[in-house]
Amino acid sequence: MTGDDASMAFIGLPTTGKSTYIGALWQIIQDDLDQTVVELSTSGDRSYLQELGDAVAQLRPVRRTDVDSTEGMLLEVALDGELRVRLDVPDMSGESVRLLVEERRWHANLSAVLQRCSSILFFVHPSQITNAFRANLTSSLLEELTAPASGSEVAEAPPSSAERSSVPDFHARDACTSAKAIDILENSFLLRGASIRKVGLLVSAWDLVDERLTPRTWAERELPAVVTYLESLEGVEVALYGISAQGGELGRDRQRLLDAGRVRERAYAVDADGTRLPLSAPISWAVRS
Repeated sequence: MTGDDASMAFIGLPTTGKSTYIGALWQIIQDDLDQTVVELSTSGDRSYLQELGDAVAQLRPVRRTDVDSTEGMLLEVALDGELRVRLDVPDMSGESVRLLVEERRWHANLSAVLQRCSSILFFVHPSQITNAFRANLTSSLLEELTAPASGSEVAEAPPSSAERSSVPDFHARDACTSAKAIDILENSFLLRGASIRKVGLLVSAWDLVDERLTPRTWAERELPAVVTYLESLEGVEVALYGISAQGGELGRDRQRLLDAGRVRERAYAVDADGTRLPLSAPISWAVRS
C-alpha cells in the first residue's frame, strides 16, 4: 500500500484521544529535527491544528470541540521520505461516529472518509470504557435486596402496570463500549467492503494504564468482544497499539515531561506486546504492505 492507495481513516467516539494524537503528530511534523513525518498538504482548519499542537507542546489539556465537524481534516504526509499518505479525520469531536451509533445516520464526512480509505485507526480511551452487564443477574440481585425480611408479615403488592411501564427504554447511547465499537466497524466494512485491508485498535492515554499490561492483555481484559470480532475478520490485518501523545499524565508527570523537552522526545507508542515505538508507528504500519 503506497502512493495514492495509502489512505487511512482516524475514527473514534467523542473524547477518545484523536485530537491529542493529531496535535502531537502535528508538533512532530513541524519539528525540523524530525524528518520521519513531513507535511505535504493540509485540507481543513490549519489554525486549529496549530492550536492542538500548541496545547500538547505546552502540556495543556486539548480543547474538545466540533470546530471542523462540517469540514473534516485531511493531512497528506510523507513517511521516512518515501511513502505519501493521506490521514483522514472526519471530525475531531467524534460527533459523526456518535450519530452513526446512536441515531443510525451516516454523516457525509464519515461516509466519504470511509469510502476512500484502505485502513482504519480506531481510537478508544481507557477511562471511557463502559462494560456490559447481565440484566437478569442485576434484576435478581435487586429483587433479593428489596424483598421483605424473613418472617415479615408485610406482603408486597405486585407492581402496577404504571410501575412496570416506568422502566426506562434502552437507548443505543447506553450500550457498552464493545457493542458501539463493533457496530461502527461492521458498518464501516458494509460501506467499504473488502477495500479495508488493515484495522488498528489504538488505546490512547496509554500512560494511564497499569504498566504491567500490554495493549494485547489490556484489550483482552477490557474489550474482549472487540478483539474476538477483529480476529474473525478474513483478509484483514489487525494490530493493537497503546499511544501516549503527551508522554505522561499532565498533573502527576508534569515536571518530568517538561524536562523531556520536545514532543518528539516524550510522546510514544507501544505495540501489542509493549515494545516502545515512535508515535507515528501505527501510521507506518497501516500503510505498508
